[in-house]
Amino acid sequence: MVNHISDEAIMILLLGTFISAGSDTDIWWTGLGTSQKATWTQAKAAFLAKWPAIVVTGKTQREHQKDLLELQFKEEEVRERVTVAGIATWAHIQFHNKLKMLVKDAGVEHVPILIQPVWEALPQALRDLTSAVPADWDAFLNKIKSININTLQEKAKRVKERKEAERAQNAHIVWLESRQDPIKVLCLQMQQTMIGSNTLTPKATMPSRTIGNAPSSVMTP
Repeated sequence: MVNHISDEAIMILLLGTFISAGSDTDIWWTGLGTSQKATWTQAKAAFLAKWPAIVVTGKTQREHQKDLLELQFKEEEVRERVTVAGIATWAHIQFHNKLKMLVKDAGVEHVPILIQPVWEALPQALRDLTSAVPADWDAFLNKIKSININTLQEKAKRVKERKEAERAQNAHIVWLESRQDPIKVLCLQMQQTMIGSNTLTPKATMPSRTIGNAPSSVMTP
């Protein structure tokens, strides 16, 4: 408010008015000499001499590197929309922007060795659609940004379904163990390794050959 007033006398008067009565600042202001209240410049200088401006220190590169390696993007957030500065965007795009800024602030644009630990912390759906060993940070960041949202959502949906199936089976295993049924527990644990896999290995077929005049086919199991 004071900054929008040009009359110095009014500015000084308002400054004294805004000070809480009985406070340390009020005691200081009351004891301030008349000459120091003569102009706004002198009053401001006296105030700053008593209470110097606090210098806000930014984070060091090492601290930014720590933030980079601790950056989290939860699995359930992958398919969400978020609002940033009033603009709706996909969560993975916002994550990309934050990651890009951290890479710059940490000063590791030319340190691709840090990409792998960041990749390992990504949600499964993003890991499936990106590489842990891209050429550089630009390639890694561009890949995240350019992921097709439909592909990402489908991938995230499958990851969610697989995890839900695993949780259900784990709960069933616990229940079976409580009933002391080791055979069924073993069978269920073996089935867990097949979650998400429906590929059957085809039998190999040997070509037919002729012995004399009688053709015969040899099949291998």
